[in-house]
Amino acid sequence: MSDHAVELILDAPAEALAPFTQKTRAGRWFLDAKAKLLDLETTADIPTAPYPGLVTLGATENGDLLLADLLHTGALLLDGTADDVLAVGRAMALEAGTCGWTDHTEIMTVGLGTRLATLLPRGRVRPLPHVSAVVADLGALLLEVHQQTGGTGMPEPLPWILVCAGDVDAEQAWQLADAVSAARDLPIAIVLPANDATRAAFPAAENIATAPGTR
Repeated sequence: MSDHAVELILDAPAEALAPFTQKTRAGRWFLDAKAKLLDLETTADIPTAPYPGLVTLGATENGDLLLADLLHTGALLLDGTADDVLAVGRAMALEAGTCGWTDHTEIMTVGLGTRLATLLPRGRVRPLPHVSAVVADLGALLLEVHQQTGGTGMPEPLPWILVCAGDVDAEQAWQLADAVSAARDLPIAIVLPANDATRAAFPAAENIATAPGTR
């Protein structure tokens, strides 16, 4: 995303949907500069954002922002030193906790420090002490959804995002992987430090480098 264009990069080529158009490169859609978009009054009446999992991953050499939809990615591993992972994790949590498109999202954090909570609006982000507490919270969510299955008029579960920069051992990684697998089609995304345990538990996860200046 830049000040003059928006480009959508797909996992696989597909026919472009309005207001996007496809140019020369398959799997990439571009926002039509002449397309008529929704006005502010109309967007204010939309109850939930279409992409509540959007976070900024970095920028290109030209300064264009690179964003990813965590709820589409599912699992994201932060690869780098502990300090770099912490810095990127905090930036993601701050963005998710303050931007308008995540105002109806459950955001959990682990290992980002107690000071982070003082920088965020109350209630937007919930810090937890360790990954085991996250697994318990996710289990409670799955139980709630299971009990509501078949009921009429029940609200859709809120998107649930975890941003973790703390230590994750093999047992915790597999517990979390089992809980995420049980969630199936629920809108859940996790961001974890990349290590042997998390790579083994989440082999399909995307890896991004956290060191400044990397691509």
